Amino acid sequence: MSSQDQLRDRLRELARRFREDPEPVRKKLTELLVADPSGFRVAALEVLAGVSDPSPRKSLLELMLKAGLLPACDPALIGLEDELELTRDLFELDPLLDMKLARRLSGASSENAPVDVIQRVLILLNSLPENTRVLPLVVKLLRHPHPHVRSKAALVIGRVSKTPQVMGEFLSESDPRIRANAIEALWGMDSAKARVVLREAAEDANNRVAGNALLGLYRLGETAAIPRILRMAAHPKAEFRTTAAWIMEQTGSPRFLPVLAQMVRESDPRARAWVFRAITKLKRTASGAVGLARLRAHLAGASLPIAGTRTVWAAIATEDGREIPRLLATSIVLWEDSRAVPDYSVRALERPGHMALGLVLPKGESGDWAFASLSALKRNHDCWQEFRYSGVSMAGALEGAFAFLGTVAMDRRIIIVAPPAEGDQSDTGQSASLLARARSAETSAQIIPDSPEDPGKTAAACEKAYLMLLCGYEIASQGVADPADHVELKLEVYSGRGYGSDVLQPSVSGWRSAPLI
Repeated sequence: MSSQDQLRDRLRELARRFREDPEPVRKKLTELLVADPSGFRVAALEVLAGVSDPSPRKSLLELMLKAGLLPACDPALIGLEDELELTRDLFELDPLLDMKLARRLSGASSENAPVDVIQRVLILLNSLPENTRVLPLVVKLLRHPHPHVRSKAALVIGRVSKTPQVMGEFLSESDPRIRANAIEALWGMDSAKARVVLREAAEDANNRVAGNALLGLYRLGETAAIPRILRMAAHPKAEFRTTAAWIMEQTGSPRFLPVLAQMVRESDPRARAWVFRAITKLKRTASGAVGLARLRAHLAGASLPIAGTRTVWAAIATEDGREIPRLLATSIVLWEDSRAVPDYSVRALERPGHMALGLVLPKGESGDWAFASLSALKRNHDCWQEFRYSGVSMAGALEGAFAFLGTVAMDRRIIIVAPPAEGDQSDTGQSASLLARARSAETSAQIIPDSPEDPGKTAAACEKAYLMLLCGYEIASQGVADPADHVELKLEVYSGRGYGSDVLQPSVSGWRSAPLI
């Protein structure tokens, strides 16, 4: 056994004994390091990959950090993933680690400096929390003769500077790697200037630059990126189709599964590999949706398509009925049967701040279920009052509700569960009269037909109407199916670790009209 093997085995043994006798072990580690610093570093880097116990791991890292043996920044000594993990641990021990890394770049603009080492330093810098103090040393690398170095320097500069204007200037670079990394640095940066740069880059002639821009726009919630991704998937050049499959995989959205199913006949081997990789990931996302936190999602109605445009209304909320913070439009998927609608826009409906709500409910089980369902969602700062009726006493309940709403200086809303129409009689006249009265009282009204034989149905309709007040969205889609086809509409919402869905069936007379909001 070589001395290096013996040293490695000795370090493993000391790591196992550390918790039993930390001080003698720490002393022995120091002696081994002093005796052979370079050998110690090689052996310790191998051993650290298998040490999960935080105590000996931390002690080894502190010892090597103090002796200047870390960070290694040498691909010949340690793999990238292992060093990235070490770098995260080291940063907790030394907040100035970014500067120690950056100083490794001094003189790195020379053609004689090892390119793989420079790239490793830049990758590690990019993994640390951004700090502008490293910029002067990184900027010099934009003149490095190696294109990979220049492109990774651009990535670090963009992430650290967080300045869209600076990254926009990189779009004039002839090297597409620099342009692509400059755009990647803008991912997650949500500002008007960042969006302008991303939109411009989406027109780039290079597939990687355009792909990074489209993914950046998608992650910012810009639904206009979706049809452009689909067009890229049909591009005559294989590298663009490859990038399109990569984007779809990166989004994690099952909306792209039908398109990917058509791409399995891809002739280019690399593009085909990415197609199957994307299908695998997105199917996993779709099958795992039931295990995510529940979101309340409701389709409340749809207007007939006009000039190729259909508008639907949806209520989307957390499990406890609250609005989802910063819900991205790209988190919403609208399906026509098995086809995901590619071209759509989302607008949040006006939300009441403090709301006065009058509830006109029937007596009995149906009204009880409805009130229980709504009470679980009530906001503490809102003012509610319930009015019950049976048979002909509905008029009195309505009078009480409007009298109550007239006494409060809040956003006034009323939800009315009306008796079902009898026989062939229509309740259109009664609804029109109620709505006219609500308008004159500056009150927003929603009228829900009661289903006495199915109290759960009435409660669900009340929940939908209430959530439309607080978490309503208008979704306008282009290029929709012919309304004569009577397709089924399905709403899916993938938001972080939450999932919700709802289905809207077409009636025999066509799409249901929009709800009154």
